[in-house]
Amino acid sequence: MKILFLTSRLPYPPYGGDKLRVFNFIKYLSVRHTVHLLSFIESEEEKKYLGELGKYCARIETVLLRPADSYVKCLLLSPTAVPFQVAYYRDGRMRKKADEMMSSEKYDGIYVHLLRMAQYAQERRDVNRVLDLTDSLSLSLFRSLRYRKHLFYLFYLLEWLKVRRYEPEAVRSFDRALLISDADLSSEKALASEKSISIIANGVDLEYFKPLSNSYDDNKIVFVGNLHSFPNRDAVLYFCGRIFPAVRDSRPGASFYIVGSNPPEKIKKLADGKNIFVTGPVEDTRVHLRDAAALVCPIRAATGMQNKVMEAMAMGLPVVSTTISTQWMQPGRETGVLTSDSPEGFAENVVKVMEDRPLRERLSLMSRRYAEGNFNWEDNIKDLEKVFEGGIK
Repeated sequence: MKILFLTSRLPYPPYGGDKLRVFNFIKYLSVRHTVHLLSFIESEEEKKYLGELGKYCARIETVLLRPADSYVKCLLLSPTAVPFQVAYYRDGRMRKKADEMMSSEKYDGIYVHLLRMAQYAQERRDVNRVLDLTDSLSLSLFRSLRYRKHLFYLFYLLEWLKVRRYEPEAVRSFDRALLISDADLSSEKALASEKSISIIANGVDLEYFKPLSNSYDDNKIVFVGNLHSFPNRDAVLYFCGRIFPAVRDSRPGASFYIVGSNPPEKIKKLADGKNIFVTGPVEDTRVHLRDAAALVCPIRAATGMQNKVMEAMAMGLPVVSTTISTQWMQPGRETGVLTSDSPEGFAENVVKVMEDRPLRERLSLMSRRYAEGNFNWEDNIKDLEKVFEGGIK
């Protein structure tokens, strides 16, 4: 098959959930199929990554996104029903290039990543088109509203109202839509009524993310995530404000490492050089995961799957989480994850893992075993191939 990928962000380096998913889809599909890529880039500097993507893509085209123009479009389209993020990525040059590629190349399938890019393939009827929502955006926005404040609340309330109408309409305009987890499908009524949705989960490189050491620091806990993301920022502030003080009451020597790019000033100021450390972006998250007692995932506004949880589990690291962050896991299976939605219960679970070495060892074995049985990219790619092949038939 020849497949065109349309993406809003260049899927390299594969850091962050959206880039990681698209990069692996391209990488594994390219083994048996021809892949072309059309993507926005945020700066000319990103073109240095095209050589790496060229190992998997037979053709790559890019369009430079101009933020100033995008903000003007958001302002002009704000009175309309068009969601802000769809307006932000509305670009005549991208539409022209997408139309040119879809008209001149004989594609067997078009893969469109995220709701914001649906506008570039919605009107095509001559090729099988797949819209990868990944997560339900309407559900994500709705869950975040209770934690938004002041003008941000009003802005995201308006965006949710727009998206809850736009999202199901976009799904209906494609041959097939994808979600990363059926938890989103069952929770979002507007999408649950749609029949053309398939579940394609993420995977983990189980050879790269594997247990690296039997020794660990029983005082060290870690959070990993791009702090540009609201759910990640909220999780860190919630943990430091309402959970970590109780952990330190029991373990005065406890250390919390906040690992990830784009930490805002509010989070940078949490670092005290003694108990809380903010690393900023790191080349290899395994450096911090390998010797930690646990990964903490106190996310309160999650949808879909949490790659941070999957990668930690693959390394045999116990995870302490809110239930919403792990609702995508298969029920009734031993996972190596302890969950609680109260600050007190969450803190108790963290202290348990720190103080009870036999418990931590059992959780570690469970985590790796679950990852080996459920986080295989090859299995997920086969499901994606079936989606495209089904459309061809």
